[in-house]
Amino acid sequence: MTGILFFGVLIAWCVLCAKLAFSATFAEGLRQITRSSFINFVIRILVFAALLSLVIVDEIIGRYQFFSACGKYAVVEKMPEFRSDRIYSVKNERTNSIEGTVVPMTLLRSVAIDIEDGKPLFRYGMVDANGGWFIRLLGISNSDSPLLFPQRCDSRSKVREIKSKFNLKSNLD
Repeated sequence: MTGILFFGVLIAWCVLCAKLAFSATFAEGLRQITRSSFINFVIRILVFAALLSLVIVDEIIGRYQFFSACGKYAVVEKMPEFRSDRIYSVKNERTNSIEGTVVPMTLLRSVAIDIEDGKPLFRYGMVDANGGWFIRLLGISNSDSPLLFPQRCDSRSKVREIKSKFNLKSNLD
């Protein structure tokens, strides 16, 4: 049912964009500016494409911001007290909103703490993103996930690599 709603809204948006781009009033204004019918046609196509992309422009920009945030925050950072052959527990730090992004993004940092002496071994992060305004407005996604990029990036594979390389074990393993 959600897919039908999405495609229905998408088709309605396409029709509206086409009506606006190829309307008689817009065409009359173009004729006064340019005399060439080919240039008028190209301008109409460009206006149609611009109007059509308005609903996902925040996701297009958000995609680049998301991958940039992943490279910056979804990393494993070894602490100065790092030692191998340890058993650790994971403590989640406070979740923070990532400021300056066009789609809502949150950062969750976790710290691996040595069970024996309570000192931090390493810290790692995860970035979560929501979809753009179009997805949130329609409510067609249970988790408000984005259309053009993954909802989450994390450093779990890097954590597994460190665990195996330095013989670390989680207390949950």
